[in-house]
Amino acid sequence: MKLNRLITLLLVATLFATASYGQTQTPIDIALWPNGATERNADEGKPCDENQQIFQPSIRVFLPEGRRTGRAVVICPGGGYYTLAYGHEGYDYASYFTHQGIALVVLKYRMPHGNHRVPLADLCEAMRTVKAHAREWGIDPDDIGVMGFSAGGHLASTLATHYPQELKPAFQILFYPVISMDTTITHRGSRDNLIGQNPDPQLVDCYSNELQVDAETPRAFIGINVKT
Repeated sequence: MKLNRLITLLLVATLFATASYGQTQTPIDIALWPNGATERNADEGKPCDENQQIFQPSIRVFLPEGRRTGRAVVICPGGGYYTLAYGHEGYDYASYFTHQGIALVVLKYRMPHGNHRVPLADLCEAMRTVKAHAREWGIDPDDIGVMGFSAGGHLASTLATHYPQELKPAFQILFYPVISMDTTITHRGSRDNLIGQNPDPQLVDCYSNELQVDAETPRAFIGINVKT
């Protein structure tokens, strides 16, 4: 099945059928940065406390049982760069993807809390970890895409437009993503939490990912949230 047709089906099916299949395999939890993170925020030295939006950067890996396509998707949950909706924008998608023979990796990333580089650093480390375990998990290291919701969609598209060459995602799936930092069209809370209320204009342009697209940018499949 061609990639564009497959992901188009995933965009539709995951909206309506994520609860249709039972999970078949115990997920794998891996903490990122065992030797310390390269980027640090104001929470450095504090214990992890999700009630205070201090998250342990980690991944939860859901592998298919039986047929495996070799494809993997790394999900970035949304939450306005303030919190993480890793349940309904993460774990709840596992059964559908694994039923299709696709590995799903749900990322818990740290909030910026004073350092806009932190979320992307965690996503890059997640990609490195998946690639390092690709053979063990039956994943094609060249068929790992990123997916995100809202602010997580911004994070996924940030990797897709700012990637280190060795971490280039194969594709991006973006549900109702925050894309721009332009105040006339952005989600203001996500913008303020990521780059502050009075950011340098160069930082605004840098994280306005629609301005960073070029011929090498991985193809994007975008789903919007339509209210009726």
